[in-house]
Amino acid sequence: MKKYFILFLLFIVACSTNNVEKEFNNAKTLIGQKKYDEASEILIQIADGENNKFKLQSLVELGNIYRINGIKTISKKESLLKAVDYYKKAQNEYPDSTISKKTLFFAGFILNNELKMYEEARKVYEKYISEYPNDSLVPTVKAEIENLGLTPEQILEKRIKK
Repeated sequence: MKKYFILFLLFIVACSTNNVEKEFNNAKTLIGQKKYDEASEILIQIADGENNKFKLQSLVELGNIYRINGIKTISKKESLLKAVDYYKKAQNEYPDSTISKKTLFFAGFILNNELKMYEEARKVYEKYISEYPNDSLVPTVKAEIENLGLTPEQILEKRIKK
């Protein structure tokens, strides 16, 4: 009896993984069709579910949808803040993933360059340097910190003076 129960549980897990994969692929198709509202609903369910192999990808895709202001019922600022939240969540839940490193950088970049939330951007950038000190993006992150709050003209002027 115990053997059949274990087989039953394995069957349930396998079926749920296939369903999650189908749902994720459906969401990707909807994104390709620019149906961001429908895609985000599916991705939120996957991202809020238990750990599965599509959770990280769903968090990243949600961040991407909100980064491009794909959900038109909210303001651009609110959309960008949601993108930052999803990118940070991806990094917090999967810190060892190479994708997560990039999402942390994207979060800082949006805070700095789009939302002009310089102190929040600094915290994110410093976390990046702390957690990934040998990463190839560290020089870029340090440059972002050095130029927080400066206009492109001010950055250029600063470089010319060096």
